[in-house]
Amino acid sequence: MSLAYIAKTGTKLIAYRPFNAAPFIPGMDAQGRPLSTEANAESRAPFLPGIYGTEGIYLDNSFTSAYHSGQVELNKRFSKGFQFSSSYTLSKSLDSSSTTTLGACLSNPFDVRADRGRSDYDRRHAFVFSGVWSPLAYESQAGAVGRVLGGWSLSGISTIQSGAPVTPTTGQNTALDGNICGGSSLHPDIVGKPEREHSSRANMVANFFNRGAFVLPQLGRYGTAGRGVFSGPALVSTDFAVLKDIRAMERQRLQFRAEFFNLFNQVNFSNPVATLANARYGQILGAGAGRTIQLGLKYLW
Repeated sequence: MSLAYIAKTGTKLIAYRPFNAAPFIPGMDAQGRPLSTEANAESRAPFLPGIYGTEGIYLDNSFTSAYHSGQVELNKRFSKGFQFSSSYTLSKSLDSSSTTTLGACLSNPFDVRADRGRSDYDRRHAFVFSGVWSPLAYESQAGAVGRVLGGWSLSGISTIQSGAPVTPTTGQNTALDGNICGGSSLHPDIVGKPEREHSSRANMVANFFNRGAFVLPQLGRYGTAGRGVFSGPALVSTDFAVLKDIRAMERQRLQFRAEFFNLFNQVNFSNPVATLANARYGQILGAGAGRTIQLGLKYLW
């Protein structure tokens, strides 16, 4: 058994961010037209308007990350035909960009810190158990009974994880800043508690979170909701395998394999739609694969 506290921090991490986004100018002109619209964003660009547009991006090292975890492991080494490994992790991962492709979008192009929140891969609780059992009885496979009862192995791995972070977005560029990401990364205002109780699975799928907890910010403002402000559905899955070795000669054997992925056919839902402008806002539209069975036959020499 082992206990550990593991942490790491990252500073000056590199990613793309919007360049030359247009600041919002409130008010109307002499003709009563708004001073800030999506159409006139180019003319409001702070650097060389008309030459440099508002949809540019540049590489910046203002991004940060932090990870903290408590970990417990319980392992049994292989002996007498049996071994297992189990681990539980309580952790929190924060960053201002989880992208593996250097990104380009921020919820507020003028403030990287506004995007600091739970990492896309953050899982608060994670438990994994795996094991292998190879009964020693009839290991030599002598005789007809030994051929039938010997050479079996069972193995499996079970995973239980809390839900992935969900980040609500507006789906429309209410900031009117003309940046390349539009409303795909802009956050709404948070005005309530996102979590809600579910009376049934159907109710959960139709309305996973409190949709009234988020509203569009006023024009020209960036929303107050952060990244990963609530969690999506949890994940539970078990894979299992049965192997049977049949000795053909001293150094040759035939191996039959039966593998069951998601053995108990657990339904692992994907994150809900969290874009306010989407007609399916709040709904869960997908799930992971169901049970899959794979049979195989190998000849080893």
